[in-house]
Amino acid sequence: MPRSTRASSSAALTAVVALGCLILVGLVARVLLHHGVAYSPADEQVYATYSCQIGQDGPGVIHDQVAAYLGDPQLRLFPPPTRWGLLLPDALVATMTGCGPATVAWVSTAAGIAMVILVAVFTWRRFSPAVALVATAFVASSPLQLHLGRRALGDELVALIAMAAFWAILAYSERRTRLRWLLAVGLLLAGFATKEVFVMLYPALMLPLAVSWWRQHRSGLTRLSWLADLGLLILPAVLNAVVVAVLARDPDAFWQVTRAVQASADSTYAAQYLAGAPHRLVVDLLLMSPVVVLLAIASFGLLLDRGTRSSRLVAGAVVLSLVPFAFVGVQLVRLVTVSDSLIAVLAAWGLVTAVRGWRRDPRISAGTVGVVTAAAVGVNIAILVALTRAEVYDPVTDSLLRALGMIP
Repeated sequence: MPRSTRASSSAALTAVVALGCLILVGLVARVLLHHGVAYSPADEQVYATYSCQIGQDGPGVIHDQVAAYLGDPQLRLFPPPTRWGLLLPDALVATMTGCGPATVAWVSTAAGIAMVILVAVFTWRRFSPAVALVATAFVASSPLQLHLGRRALGDELVALIAMAAFWAILAYSERRTRLRWLLAVGLLLAGFATKEVFVMLYPALMLPLAVSWWRQHRSGLTRLSWLADLGLLILPAVLNAVVVAVLARDPDAFWQVTRAVQASADSTYAAQYLAGAPHRLVVDLLLMSPVVVLLAIASFGLLLDRGTRSSRLVAGAVVLSLVPFAFVGVQLVRLVTVSDSLIAVLAAWGLVTAVRGWRRDPRISAGTVGVVTAAAVGVNIAILVALTRAEVYDPVTDSLLRALGMIP
C-alpha cells in the first residue's frame, strides 16, 4: 500500500475515533445533567400529567383532556394536550419508568443525544471530517441544548425533528424518490404533531426545495414532480389536523386549540418576558454561545467566494429560522433550538474554511482549529455551569442576564 494511502486511511480512522469520542462525551454529559433538576409545576408538570394519563388509560383519554383544556380558560395558559408527537413518546416512557417530570425529561435527553449524532453524520457527509469534528464539539457542549436536554419540555425534540427534516428535504431536493419523499413527509408531520411553533421553522426547512425549484423550473419538471412537492409542502399539516380531530373526536378541535394557543401569546408572562426587538433572539443566542455565534456571523463573509452549496443552504436556513420570530410577539430562544445546531454547523464550516485558506503547515492549521474549538467549548461549559447554578428554568433574556451576572 502506498505511503500516501496509508496516511490517508490512518487520518480517516483517527477522525472517526475522535468523532466517536465526542459523541460519547455528549451522551455522558446529557445523562449526568438529567439528574438533580428542580422541575416547574407549570408546563413540565402539565406534560407529565398528560403523558401519565395517556400511559395509564391509552390515547383515548386525549378526548377528555382536550375537552377540559378548551373548557377552562386557566388551562389555556399551559401546553395543550394535542401535542401527540411529544405526549405519546412521553407516555411510552412513563409506562416503563413511572410518572413524573423526571421521566418525561428522558425524552428530551434522548433527543439531545440524537441531535449530536445527527449533526456528526450530517456534517461528515455534507462537509468534511474536520467540519464534523468541530460542529459535533459545538453541539455536544451547547449550553442551550444541554439545558433543554434535562427539562421535561418538547423543544429539544422539536429541534431534532426539524434538523432531520432539513436534511431529508435537502436529500429529496437532490434526488426525488418515493422513499425520500415519505421520510420528509413523516418528519414534517412529527414536527407539527410535537409543537405548533414548528410552522415558524417552515421557511428554513423548505429552503432546499425552494432553491431546487428555482434552479429546475426551466429544466422541464414533470407535473407529477410538482404535485409531489406540493404534497410535501401541505400534506403534513393537513394530516396533523386530521389526527388531532380523530384523537379529540371533534373535527373542530384542532382550530379551537390553535386559537387558544395563539391567544396565550397575549398573556401577562408573554408580554413581560417574551416581547422585544426583532434581533432579540440573536442577542439571546450570543448570551448562550458567544464564541460559536460570533464564528457563525464571521462565516457569512466567506460564503461569496468560498461557499459551497451546503454551506449556503445552512446559512440561509439560519436566517430563515430566526426571521419569522421578528414578526410575532413571542421571542424565546428555546423555540429556535434548531437554529443553535445550524449555527454550530455554519461556525464549524467557517472556522475550518478560514484556517485552511491560510495555506500554512497542516499541523499549524489543525492546531489553530483545535485551540479555537477548545476555547469555544470552554466558554460554553462556563455558561452552562452559570445557568445550572442559577437554576434557570426558562432561558428568557432576563434569566440569562441574571445567571451570567450581567444584571443584579
